[in-house]
Amino acid sequence: MKVNILNNIFLVLIALFFTTACGTKRIVSNTGSVAVEKKVKFNLADIKKKGFSFETLAAKAKASFDIAGKSQDLNLNIRIKKGEIIWLSVTAFAGVEVARLYVTPDSVKFINRLNSEYALKPFNFIHRFTSSAISYQELEALFTGNVLPFSLVNGSSKITEENKLFYLSGNYENLHFKHQFNEVLQLLKLELKDALAEQQLEASYQDYRPLSGRDFPYQVQLSSSIENQKVSLNLNYQTIQLQVQQDYPFNIPKRYTLIE
Repeated sequence: MKVNILNNIFLVLIALFFTTACGTKRIVSNTGSVAVEKKVKFNLADIKKKGFSFETLAAKAKASFDIAGKSQDLNLNIRIKKGEIIWLSVTAFAGVEVARLYVTPDSVKFINRLNSEYALKPFNFIHRFTSSAISYQELEALFTGNVLPFSLVNGSSKITEENKLFYLSGNYENLHFKHQFNEVLQLLKLELKDALAEQQLEASYQDYRPLSGRDFPYQVQLSSSIENQKVSLNLNYQTIQLQVQQDYPFNIPKRYTLIE
């Protein structure tokens, strides 16, 4: 089963990073005000200020993938150029690379070295698996513990407080989102659900540590479902560097086969 997980690593990454809900329409940005309950001491501006900001990020992480109860331990090398590139290298078997993912606002590219194949897709390819509200910016937010950008511009959002926890939640058609924060506005949990499609994405963030004057979650857990199988990822950051000059190589060997 371990080999099967590796052979389907593209499917796993699609499920974890892209799957939230099928069949919803793109959320249109607007300047509508966010409804805030009167007694809540935080507002939308406070949540925006708390967000983790960077220009480039380079991280190494230990990861555990789980598909339908079968697990595989892997290592991830993650590089992000804010607003432009998310680059992932997946390694196993004593540091041997098994997969590489390259995402931009316009495209999704993937190399599966175990099967000697690759995929070159437009970014909207992911909308076969997820709501069209999910853009490149939402993917960056998942990696860094930031609030999903579309929830900050959705006029139906509201901020509430319960048992010393704060929530930013709202709806767009069939898509429901809910962020949970602690008293210092560190994001603890995120839920995205589509009741009609019976799909959801859940994320949790723990082990916050100071990084470049802000708080960063060194432990991230994502769980989703695809093809009626539950998929999860436990991500533990080992090292993180910010504002570093780095490359984002994506070279395809000539003998590899294109996945249509």
